[in-house]
Amino acid sequence: MEPQINEIAESLMDEIKQKVSSGAELDLVDDFASPLPVIVIAKMMGIPIEERHRLKMWSDSMAIGLGEGYSLSNKQVRCPKCQKACKKLLNKPV
Repeated sequence: MEPQINEIAESLMDEIKQKVSSGAELDLVDDFASPLPVIVIAKMMGIPIEERHRLKMWSDSMAIGLGEGYSLSNKQVRCPKCQKACKKLLNKPV
C-alpha cells in the first residue's frame, strides 16, 4: 500500500504546486492533510472515485459530538444517512 500512498501524496503535491504557481492561496490542511487520509481510506474500502468526497463528510458527521461546535440534532439527522450510504457503497462489487 505504501507505493499507492506515495502516488496519492505526490498527486496532491502536484496540485499544490500548480496552485502556488498560479498565485492561489494555499491551505496545507485543506489541500493536503485532510484529503490524503480520506483518499487512502476510500481506496482501501473500494469507494468509487466519484464518491470519495462524500467520505470526508460522512466521517465528519459520525465524529460530531466528539468536540464542540456541533448540535446533537445535526448528528442525529446526518449519521443515519451516512451509515446507509456507506453500507450501500460497501456492498457494491469493486
